[in-house]
Amino acid sequence: MDVSPADRNGNEWIRESEVAYSVRTSTFKNLVLKWRSATVRRDYQGGQDFDEHRLIVVYPLTLL
Repeated sequence: MDVSPADRNGNEWIRESEVAYSVRTSTFKNLVLKWRSATVRRDYQGGQDFDEHRLIVVYPLTLL
């Protein structure tokens, strides 16, 4: 990441994680639920902290 010369002493850290669950039996066989989380922290001027959380649902569909 590029920062301005005035911000060279700043720090940044990022944490990303994911948890997934797959249904093996029942009506919803092969359904996958995923929870993704990301956290970014910056301590230099103009740095923006943020948290991001996503719920992802994957289910195969047979079209043909």
